[in-house]
Amino acid sequence: MQLAPNNPFNQLDRLQEEMTDMVERTFGRGDWSRSLGSSAGAMNIHETDESYEIELQAPGYSDEDLNIEISNNTLTVSGAKKAEEKKDSKNLVRREWEHSEFSRSIRFATPIKEDAVEAKLENGTLVITAPKVAPIKPKIKKISVKKK
Repeated sequence: MQLAPNNPFNQLDRLQEEMTDMVERTFGRGDWSRSLGSSAGAMNIHETDESYEIELQAPGYSDEDLNIEISNNTLTVSGAKKAEEKKDSKNLVRREWEHSEFSRSIRFATPIKEDAVEAKLENGTLVITAPKVAPIKPKIKKISVKKK
């Protein structure tokens, strides 16, 4: 049996890995804006037989700040707004935001009519309506049984 020398940093490395795993399990991976309390990009998705309706929070965003793309049955909404440079006599004492960005993607379970997707921004809520493609009904051909 061979003994390995004791390295006290091994325990610190293991502790760091356990803490990282715990944070990822608690807050999720990479979506730090939600865990820090920002609501931009939070969404509700409603489905009917005819369409999907996505409500996405975008407080303080204008039409020009938002980018909506659809490709291969996947909708991607992103937003970026920068703080305005204010030239006045006031001295900034505290700044808690300078700019804000978000990006969300949704892959629809059923095909949608990409050319008919509509979006409207009102009171900080972006509402996107994505109509579904009507399902193709299979043709049924009646086959008669021939008598001998």
